[in-house]
Amino acid sequence: MFCMDSRDPGGDSTSPAENRRASRGWVRRHPVVTGFLVFTAMLVAAVWFANDQAERALERRIAAIRDRGEPVTVQDILYAQPRISDDENMAFQLASAGRASMAVRINEEESKSIPYLGNGRLPPTGERWNDDMLMASDSYLDRADEALGELHKALKLERSYLALNWSTPAINVLIPELSDLRQASKILVLESLIAAQKDQRQRAEQLLLDMTPMTRALDGSSTLIGALVQLATTSLMQDSVERCINQCGLSDASLRKLHIALQESEAYPDMKQAYYGERIIFLDTLQWVRTSGPSAITTLTGSQGSPGPESLWRYIPILPPLDISCGLDQYNLLVSAVGTPNGRTIKAITTLDGAAERLPMYCVMSRIMLPSLSRSIVLWVRTVGSNRALRAAIAAERFRLANDCWPEKLDDLVPKYLDAVPLDPIDGKSIRYAIIPEGMKTWTICDDDKNEDNGGDVRRLESRTGNRTKDRPMDYGWVILNPSLRNRPAPTTTQPATSQPTSRPVQ
Repeated sequence: MFCMDSRDPGGDSTSPAENRRASRGWVRRHPVVTGFLVFTAMLVAAVWFANDQAERALERRIAAIRDRGEPVTVQDILYAQPRISDDENMAFQLASAGRASMAVRINEEESKSIPYLGNGRLPPTGERWNDDMLMASDSYLDRADEALGELHKALKLERSYLALNWSTPAINVLIPELSDLRQASKILVLESLIAAQKDQRQRAEQLLLDMTPMTRALDGSSTLIGALVQLATTSLMQDSVERCINQCGLSDASLRKLHIALQESEAYPDMKQAYYGERIIFLDTLQWVRTSGPSAITTLTGSQGSPGPESLWRYIPILPPLDISCGLDQYNLLVSAVGTPNGRTIKAITTLDGAAERLPMYCVMSRIMLPSLSRSIVLWVRTVGSNRALRAAIAAERFRLANDCWPEKLDDLVPKYLDAVPLDPIDGKSIRYAIIPEGMKTWTICDDDKNEDNGGDVRRLESRTGNRTKDRPMDYGWVILNPSLRNRPAPTTTQPATSQPTSRPVQ
């Protein structure tokens, strides 16, 4: 019988043991290549593992935000937006009227005299405007009469929501109405001050009360720039209230209503919501960069010409999730710091400010995306402090109307005119108050690094055109004048106003 030899070269006679010996022989003959392959395999495995852990860590951060009931995506914001028709939406109608008022041109000569809308400089509080300022402002309001009518109609609407055009990437969110709303607030303030200048007290009172809904007109903006415009609008309203009191005086009933409106306005803007929006812009934009082409980096950074190191960001393992996680941690700290406006808020944000520069160098995109935020928080806390100081000043004016003298201290206003003495958000102490030769003043202390009380140096009695030291520390607050100093003509020479506390009775 014919039998095939197991060693026949034509057959597959290599045993597994022989294969193993051959492999070991090859490894011994090529130790460098073998070491390289082993190292590469281990490196790939380590990178994969590290990238997986970084991705999981980022997912946990996002899940934690969602578990707190806070928005995470553009879709979350869009879902939360109320459904208000344009005809019923105060923000939309105010923006439309503000845009229409911009079509009323102010020539170069008028601009020199018109305040707020032009370059006219306001005199000290309680001082009459010169004829040029009054005539130019009056002429503009006459030409803008139709837009003013639309503004007042819009202010009577009950609902308001600034529905922004959110989309991905969120960094391109469109906020077209903000300049129009700022214009609307300026023209309304100008109108109320013109009425006060003409000693039309009832009209000035009504205009001020009509204007108070402006403080909530930007509800839902969910962006920092929207919050800043809202703060500017609130500051304009506060300024107009003090100036109208010092120009023509306001009735007790109107002062009481204004006090309530100012107290309610402290809830606006919602800085937490603003930072929610900023966090979504950060997260959504960088997630978009990860899934888009190289042009996304150019769109984000605005870089032209040869690509920088950030152009490789999306291709480097581990780097994107680590970078986004670092930035997200900073935004979470910012959100947690803006719960209540106070001195601790300013310190916390100041500590976090500049965090982009302190982040690890691998946080390429976070260093680009994280903004400087301390300025906005200081403005927010300062506006709240000014609001509380003005409410205290209004209460003191109501006391004067009833008693023909200023209260000795703010405690005398509780509980008839104040539920409690408002607290200065900078240091948590009571709002400051002093009787001065010109009347009385209330203030919140300076919000610089020292948080010092500068004695109520609020500069409301100084001419905007006079010489003054701009770099000296300044408090923020209001002066309510004695009746004899209200609606006074402009002096021929500017004299520095004294502001030392005194028990002088009302003149």
